[in-house]
Amino acid sequence: MSELDHNRGRETFVGRRHELAEICVAIDGATAGRGSLFTLTGEPGVGKSRLAQEAASHARAQGQRVLWGRCWEHGGAPAYWPWVQVLRGLTRGVEPALLSNLMGQGAAEIAQIVPELRNQIGGVAELQSASLGQPEKARFRLFDYLTAFLGNVAETQPLLILLDDLHAADPASLLMLVAFSKQVRGMRATIMGTYRALEMKQKPEHAALIAQAEREGAAFPLLGLDEGQIGKFIEMAWGVSASSLLVRRLHNMTEGNPFFLNEVLRQMAAEGQLASDASSVPNRLTIPRGVIEFIKGLVHPLAEDARNVLDIASIIGREFAINVLEVASGTPREALTELLDQAASLELIYEVRGAAGRYSFRHALIREALYGALSVAKRRHLHHVVAEAIRSLSASSEPYAEIAFHYYQSASAGDVGPTGDADSAIEYSRQAARVAEKQLAYEEAANHLSNALDALALKRAGDDSLLAELLCDLGEARVKTADLSEARKTCLKAADIARRANRPELFARAVLAPGRFLSLSGLTDHGLVQSLREARQTLGEVDSPLLAQVLARLGIELYWSEREQAVALCQQAADMARRLEDPHTLVVALWGRWLSLRNPDSLVQRLADTREMITIAERAGERDFALEARYYRVADLLEAGDISGADVEQHEYLTAEAELRDRFGRGLLLEGMRALMDGRLDESESLAKRALVAGQQSGRPLTPNSFLIQHGMTLWEEGRLGELEPTLRGFIAQNPLIVFARCALQLSLLQLERRDEARIEFERLAEDEFGLVQRDWNWLPSMFVLADVCADLIDAERAATLYRLLLPYSSHNAMLGNVYTYGSVAFALGRLSVVLRQLDDAEAHFELALAANRKIGAAVWLAHTQCELASMLLDRGGVADYARAQGLIASARQTAKARGLVRLRRKLGLLDDGQKVATVVPSVQTTPGLIEGMAAVEIRPSSVGVIRRGESVAIEAVVDSAISRARDLSAQVSFEGTVTILFSDIVDSSSLYEKLGDLRAHEVISIHNEIFRQQIVAHRGIEVKALGDSFMIAFSSARRAALCAIATQRSIAAYCDGHPDLPIRVRMGLHVGEVINESSDYFGKAVILAARIAALAKGGQILVSSTFHDLTVNAGDLRFVPMGEAPIKGLAGVHQIFEIAW
Repeated sequence: MSELDHNRGRETFVGRRHELAEICVAIDGATAGRGSLFTLTGEPGVGKSRLAQEAASHARAQGQRVLWGRCWEHGGAPAYWPWVQVLRGLTRGVEPALLSNLMGQGAAEIAQIVPELRNQIGGVAELQSASLGQPEKARFRLFDYLTAFLGNVAETQPLLILLDDLHAADPASLLMLVAFSKQVRGMRATIMGTYRALEMKQKPEHAALIAQAEREGAAFPLLGLDEGQIGKFIEMAWGVSASSLLVRRLHNMTEGNPFFLNEVLRQMAAEGQLASDASSVPNRLTIPRGVIEFIKGLVHPLAEDARNVLDIASIIGREFAINVLEVASGTPREALTELLDQAASLELIYEVRGAAGRYSFRHALIREALYGALSVAKRRHLHHVVAEAIRSLSASSEPYAEIAFHYYQSASAGDVGPTGDADSAIEYSRQAARVAEKQLAYEEAANHLSNALDALALKRAGDDSLLAELLCDLGEARVKTADLSEARKTCLKAADIARRANRPELFARAVLAPGRFLSLSGLTDHGLVQSLREARQTLGEVDSPLLAQVLARLGIELYWSEREQAVALCQQAADMARRLEDPHTLVVALWGRWLSLRNPDSLVQRLADTREMITIAERAGERDFALEARYYRVADLLEAGDISGADVEQHEYLTAEAELRDRFGRGLLLEGMRALMDGRLDESESLAKRALVAGQQSGRPLTPNSFLIQHGMTLWEEGRLGELEPTLRGFIAQNPLIVFARCALQLSLLQLERRDEARIEFERLAEDEFGLVQRDWNWLPSMFVLADVCADLIDAERAATLYRLLLPYSSHNAMLGNVYTYGSVAFALGRLSVVLRQLDDAEAHFELALAANRKIGAAVWLAHTQCELASMLLDRGGVADYARAQGLIASARQTAKARGLVRLRRKLGLLDDGQKVATVVPSVQTTPGLIEGMAAVEIRPSSVGVIRRGESVAIEAVVDSAISRARDLSAQVSFEGTVTILFSDIVDSSSLYEKLGDLRAHEVISIHNEIFRQQIVAHRGIEVKALGDSFMIAFSSARRAALCAIATQRSIAAYCDGHPDLPIRVRMGLHVGEVINESSDYFGKAVILAARIAALAKGGQILVSSTFHDLTVNAGDLRFVPMGEAPIKGLAGVHQIFEIAW
């Protein structure tokens, strides 16, 4: 075959025009700062790399810089290997000053994975290992600095980064890809990855990471060429016009795989079967049907020495260095070069451009075929030879992972050298794990340690001490990967073996590793307590950092069950750490003591501990611990009323957060808390959502609790906390010991005007003088809320108890973690004093609350305090009380109006020209809810349609309430005229919480509510009341009510079309008639009938009464379908029902 025939087809590009066009548009967009991500997937040889090369050519033509990172498919590559190649390409030859400027503060972190940068830049310190308990923060910073560096470089020249063979990437490299993908849209960069889909599916963890990255971009699965493209390929590459029969046979044989297709054509050309006019078809295609056998045929022309060299090269990997091959084969360089030239002439290998002395197999399948053809014994022997060769060439900086890989492959045959390859595999795997952990590649470290355990299993004699050490190391690595389930299993096994081997320090490490901080569930892990106590006993009485950490962790775990013992143990740990003069252990111990002291009686000590933690942590370089202490110190200072101190600490926290690239969203939560304090509700809601997203993007999502607290407090002030009732009940079911959620539920029920249910919940917690409320960090905010509920329920007996319990903390502000403050506890004491009719005491407490809330900038609670003080003054009725009350009311009303505080406006509505509306007399209970439980009725079928008996619905309560209220008010109020009433809710909304989880379901229902409210405003309706996903709406026009219902159904349907996994189905019922209007609510027969009709509807239906039909049918723009007659519970006769078609 001629040299021309050898090269034919390699540069031919056929098909993929659609994919290439999209990629080129994206590459062009990067120049304008619109970065993007693409992946190319498919089988080997399908053209992924070839398409990437075309994209690279286009990028170069646009003046962009192209960087390749090729993953190593054969084991032993260091962590972040594709990114290391990209970074080396970026930094090679760059002036140190410019490089330092581009890297900014991240130079030390980036140098962890490209160590030679320290010499290139100069003055870059080597970082310490990540702080204990903070590995995810350290790695997030690394990713953030790397992304920022790439972004800075892209500002000087747009980038195209190509990552090849991602199915072979280490997990840390894929995590970096995920981090980069979340930022690339605002950068002048395009990133493209290729991988084999089948191999990726066989690695679920890798597949999940790739899927995360692809959600930020686009994936192109590449299939084989079709017959038309095959014909074009033959013509372009080989100058042959092939017959349709030949094309079809080639397609059947190769399935359009370009690599296999070209190899078949080369073989045909070599055998003279590919004439310039290929109108005829050979009797047979002399290509072996098995791919491996076909590739063996390609190697066959090589001399035996050359084949032997390639066998060794296949052991090294797809890419191989000539110096390693020289030592492993024992072939002199000159002779070796000639043998490699023979292989290159057959296009089996090629020299890697820009990497002197490095070669690569032309296709992964060539290397795999050669490797697979070796006998097991020879393969293992050659792995030993290669391991020895690499070790001999890398004495100063050994590639531990690569050496460990080859020793392990060799060790499976048994001991080879005098010490045994199993021992070497273990040692080098451990070294590789240490390097990977230092580079924050925790998954890679865990893989190396797993390999070490596999190698240990190959040894005939067991070594329990070594086994326990390896398991401890592996457990700690898995903790850092956040794979806590597997980490616990590993550490339990390590603890059992350490106990058996009588290694108390290993036992303690194994017990400590799975978790170092307090569970938020309210439950004590008694199994962990038992293990920690055993570790404490086995370590003895001699001071040691490990013993101090065991004491601190034991104290933390006992927080929920043995509070005094918890404090004592953490104090012992701190004292021991001081004796040891070990700053890291002291910080851990102080952290434990601070956690164990989180109750309102320990404020002074907590402030002292956080101050000391910050000082010691910063001095010891434990900046993550210092950051953690600052975060919680902000709340402690606010609790103490030290607003200037809190301002300084929050500023220091936000500055350090930015420097450390700690973007978990907690700074946003602090800012959101301040916005809530000031009544900037929209801003607070936005900040809370950003915090949640930031946590998710960082790879360490905040628990939904922080978001839900701030979101819930916003809803409370907007008068909409009832919307969270299902979420709160779900949370309580899962976390029954978190009492604050039960307190929040009472607030929700009160806003829904379901006082009896709120009272039941309140009385459950009031038992044993509120003994169920544990004196933990939630005690003070829980008691504050209970006092507020108690005042609303006017429960004098419980008010006395709550007053006595809260009085010692009158100078505190009630903090709910670091996300919300209820302001001064004196406010709660003032409300309780009103219930107890101690009005002078109430005034004193309210005055204290005014001063405290004004001092910390809690404008919302300042206004609430003004309202309650004004209410008390009007109730007392003193000579000067009326004038003072009017001033307070005016100030509170101004705040409520400016900040949109609906809850406060409603409270102020009870104060009419200074005449207080009986706050000490229970108000009349109104509608307990729009949807609570009604057995569906049955409609008699008509000739047009049938309404069948439906599932249980929830409109009975509002109907019964309307009937009773109508009787009660009949002598007091008058009819307001004809009104159209619309009832609506989501069918089976409870299943959304089971299917999607509380947070996502609440988000979906909020979207539904937003859509509905937009249409209500657009059609000039009045939202009478809402409960969760249920609405009661009033209209002055029946036609506008119908148009609103239709527009809402269509909008929701359009949303569902774009979100097929969220099938929201809404039912509606309408009736028009005369109603009773009182206090912005509606009652009477028209309301009852509209509610009953809504209960009959199915998802997607709009049902109306005959009265509604008769009033609107003549307009001609509404289409009605008669549905039959139905008896309506509570109303005489039967009623004709119609459906509006939309």
